[in-house]
Amino acid sequence: MKINNFKIKNIAAITMLITIFSSCSTIKELEYNVTQNPLHMKGGDVTLQINGKFIEKGLNAKAIAEITPIFFCKDGNEIPFLTEIYQGPKAAGNGKVVPAEGLSFSYTSTIPYQKSMTEGEVKVRILVKMGTKDPEEIMSSKIADGTITTSLLVDLDDHVISSKECNFKRINSFSKSATINFSKGKNNITTKEMKDTDVKDLLNFFSSSMQEDSRVDIKSIQISSFASPEGEVDLNNNLAQDRGNSTMKAFINKSKRMKFDAGKDKDFYKITSKGEDWDGFKTEVSKTDNEDKDLILRVLEMTSDLNKREKEIRNMAKSYAFLEKQVLPQLRRSIITVNYEE
Repeated sequence: MKINNFKIKNIAAITMLITIFSSCSTIKELEYNVTQNPLHMKGGDVTLQINGKFIEKGLNAKAIAEITPIFFCKDGNEIPFLTEIYQGPKAAGNGKVVPAEGLSFSYTSTIPYQKSMTEGEVKVRILVKMGTKDPEEIMSSKIADGTITTSLLVDLDDHVISSKECNFKRINSFSKSATINFSKGKNNITTKEMKDTDVKDLLNFFSSSMQEDSRVDIKSIQISSFASPEGEVDLNNNLAQDRGNSTMKAFINKSKRMKFDAGKDKDFYKITSKGEDWDGFKTEVSKTDNEDKDLILRVLEMTSDLNKREKEIRNMAKSYAFLEKQVLPQLRRSIITVNYEE
């Protein structure tokens, strides 16, 4: 597959693009290839797969890039795929960290097929944020065409073959999730935690999927792991990774006891370590009824240095008991998501 570079075009004009990249250097070229172009409709869905790479020093250390591929239909309809967030090593957030040496990445997103997607093209919209500066919205050139629909079942007279005639069964994709919570600074999973209702429901789902008459086909298991943002950055990154690994090991052990063959293999799991959950912190604080919550968030958002921000959070946790009791414990977690078809 030929590898392309897109010199991302600013929505306003190509001259604006040059200004953005030469003056603030927040984001540079992305190398990418789309594994299937044109896109195909299969089972009522359209999947976009991209293998890409941030080049060396391709993202400013303090910048955050929200990347959203969008299907632009010929009739003017715009259908977004999943948004992925990437950030420089000094940026505050939960995105995938892009180190100075660059980063290769794989992207997959599936959306339901719509009739307007018969003709159209895919472009990538990138929203770049850095500190208190106004976000920059950038648009790529076309990366893929759409959509081949030959998988629609038609007979020689161009009539749809009924499900009764061909024994057709629609396959739909779903997901189920559970949350594993951890103690402060710990990555071990307690017996009590594995008995929580959402975890038990997920394990029972494994069991039911193995029944002879079950139509459930578990395709993969994803684990996203986090740390609360009041510790040191490096320690929190390692802690989040350890929590993801502990979650995988716990479910592998459960799968062995249940004789759930797919769940015994570590390759069946994809662990994404999110590091410290700053976005989650803001969300949880906003959900409380504390009268000073807006003040707390404003003070922290004014602090761009991660280590200083973490110190501020620790100090505030001493003054505001609700942070330690209601907010921070919710962020020390792993989320396990089971993707399946039925």
